[in-house]
Amino acid sequence: MMIKIIPFFSSLSSDSQCRKILSQLLIEEDQIITDDHFFSKEYTPVSDARYYLFVGTGGTESDLANFIQQSKLDPPIILLSYDLNNSLPAAMETRKYLDMQGIETQIIHGTLKELATILQESKYFSSIKKKLKDSRIGVIGVPSDWLIASQVNEKAVEKVWGTNIVYIPISKLLDFQVNKVSERMKEAKDHFINRATEIHIPIQKVKEAGLVAEKLLQLTQKYQLDALTVECFTLLQNSEVTSCYALSYLNDQGIVAGCEGDIPSTFTMLVLNLLTDQTPFMGNVVHINSVKNTIRLAHCTVPLEIVDNYSIYSHFESERSVAIRGKFKLQEDVTILKISGEDLTNWWVTQGRIIANIDSSSACRTHIEVALEDPVEYFLKNSLANHHILILGNHKEKVQRFLEFVIKP
Repeated sequence: MMIKIIPFFSSLSSDSQCRKILSQLLIEEDQIITDDHFFSKEYTPVSDARYYLFVGTGGTESDLANFIQQSKLDPPIILLSYDLNNSLPAAMETRKYLDMQGIETQIIHGTLKELATILQESKYFSSIKKKLKDSRIGVIGVPSDWLIASQVNEKAVEKVWGTNIVYIPISKLLDFQVNKVSERMKEAKDHFINRATEIHIPIQKVKEAGLVAEKLLQLTQKYQLDALTVECFTLLQNSEVTSCYALSYLNDQGIVAGCEGDIPSTFTMLVLNLLTDQTPFMGNVVHINSVKNTIRLAHCTVPLEIVDNYSIYSHFESERSVAIRGKFKLQEDVTILKISGEDLTNWWVTQGRIIANIDSSSACRTHIEVALEDPVEYFLKNSLANHHILILGNHKEKVQRFLEFVIKP
């Protein structure tokens, strides 16, 4: 997605005045296109571009309206106005006129400095959108059969986001037993064992889990994946080995990896990782306290780089193989996001802080309590399925602006 600025100045404005005003937007020369050039034979409108109409001065209302009606740009039309030269009055008059014509239009208003910041962020968001467009998410197996509200339409996802979803037979992973572990994986396995606070399983189980990590790395390279999700219970049933350690390891290596073949959650993880450069944690929502406005998230895998310490346990549901009980730093600020829907355009985001690490025998091994800033009733009345994704830090507003930029500008 490219960012293009189409400026409109009155005939009374000198060229030097126009250049001076546009220079304060801090945009590159190739981002600016005049209305005349837009309609020339040499220019072909870019379907994936984001066009902003900059209202440079008053007296441009008719020019703006004529351009919009002739250009047939997809709504909503975005008008940029600032606090000088009657820019806002012209934008307001134009917006109402277009509204009367049934053309959805919105005004983004601020100082020239504030508009420059908005445009720079839009350019950054555009680069993230391009990365998502170029991304491939591998589904190793199929989505787990209990994910009845987490199905996607691959073509609809590709139309909105450009992201390609690649299905890889689970058999490609199940032959991991024949693989020889690389020196790199041996070092990672030893590091995993040596750093653990406690170990509650035979060491041999960790070696087997390392084989799964090795095979997933190979599949990532073979299919050129940017993210993946594993039908992990089928893996466990057929091999007696979990993917919990493997997914933790891949996430620590910067390869987004989700559980249970959950495509929406893995996509959410990928968005957060690209947008914030933070490593995501995927969890089940296992408890809600409406009085305290807290939730508890739990899963048997967690990236090691985001926890203070960890212990090695067996998998919760099966009591087999390897799982990780990570302990987060308390009072850590966090952001929680879920993107869902057939085309992945539904979303919910909030912020909060971690207030407790829970040791429980009745939930997955990594188990935290989070106090939220938004009402937890969302999880009971409007939740977008079960799994939700957590990252460290306060990123709610940035995430909101990005999703609005892509989904409903």
